[in-house]
Amino acid sequence: NVYTTMEESFDAAAARSSDSQGGAAMRKVWDQFATELRRKEALREDLALLGIEAEDKVATAPSEATQAYLAQIKKALDADADLLLGHFYTRYFADLFGGSMQGFPTRLALGLGQDLRFYTFPPAVEADKRAYIERIYAAINEASEGMEREKKRAIVDVARDAFRRNADVYTERPYLVPAAGVGAVRCGLGLVYGTAAMQGDMREWCTKMGVIKPKSTAVPAA
Repeated sequence: NVYTTMEESFDAAAARSSDSQGGAAMRKVWDQFATELRRKEALREDLALLGIEAEDKVATAPSEATQAYLAQIKKALDADADLLLGHFYTRYFADLFGGSMQGFPTRLALGLGQDLRFYTFPPAVEADKRAYIERIYAAINEASEGMEREKKRAIVDVARDAFRRNADVYTERPYLVPAAGVGAVRCGLGLVYGTAAMQGDMREWCTKMGVIKPKSTAVPAA
């Protein structure tokens, strides 16, 4: 629900031929990064792994906190589409920075035999995620050049509000936090007791995240 509403709002802002409702800055940023950052279809495929159809209105009905979050996204689009930069910033940077660290524990918590697509970005991003993130920062700064100070402050306020609403969504249903804990426990147990294949997967993930150091491949001096 969140990514559908958010990305459709970004698309609507980018499609506007007039800046009468704002959106010039949002359009500049979204046009550059939309292809790699879109998460809607990845989420759709991940839901299918769990036996849930994205079109199932009952299974995917938004919670009360989610509905409030969606309303704020739509409100930003209607008021001044550049305010959507606050939502862009909050969600995608969270996915790029911390999201990738959650992928493997989430896979274990859900008992899945394959990685979730949501946590894996296209090669253009994964090849050098740090450089890609810096490109986004630079694009946001460039797009906001000449923007009035009040508008910049309004975008920051939207980002802060979006952060709070994300927290509301995650804490609204108490089982979400324990599920994350289950993934962490399974991760630890796998490193100690798991099969060779699972231990290999976990070590690869932990090495990638910097939790453990990679094994040295240096040849000892004669």
